[in-house]
Amino acid sequence: MINWTFWDHSTWKFVESKKLPSDDKIVSVCWTFFFEDKVILVRNKRWWEIPWGHREKWETVEETLFREIKEEVWLDQNQYRYQFYWYREVITEISMHNKALDVPYPIPYYLAHYIWIIKNPDICATWDDVLERKFFSIKEVKESWIKATELILHAYDYKNNLLSS
Repeated sequence: MINWTFWDHSTWKFVESKKLPSDDKIVSVCWTFFFEDKVILVRNKRWWEIPWGHREKWETVEETLFREIKEEVWLDQNQYRYQFYWYREVITEISMHNKALDVPYPIPYYLAHYIWIIKNPDICATWDDVLERKFFSIKEVKESWIKATELILHAYDYKNNLLSS
């Protein structure tokens, strides 16, 4: 289990699970794409990170996942296989506001994390929020300061165990 505490007085607890937590408290989805020993990261205005996105009020978790993948990475559903593998529980000491939906976040709230194994490495789309997409080797991830390095390495180990079983 990984726990992080942040400047905004929130604590993130990562829980490996085969089951999602309460649906009404899942506000975002995250995913880690692997092609062989490389991971796709996206660069927004701030930094390189794993792709993720907010859930719209009317969407299921899977609908959010596929919509955000089209927006940020533009992969066709025939190019990958995926598996839910953990969720992030976020507990805040202060009330947080979801700007996308204009509602307060529930306490706690959750982010669902998925692992994706890509069959074809072609990524080609552009989108307003994403300035660039790039494959990084695991070595590059380990040697660089990339947001969520620990998450990426954990997902990489999980992916390798998944493929070997």
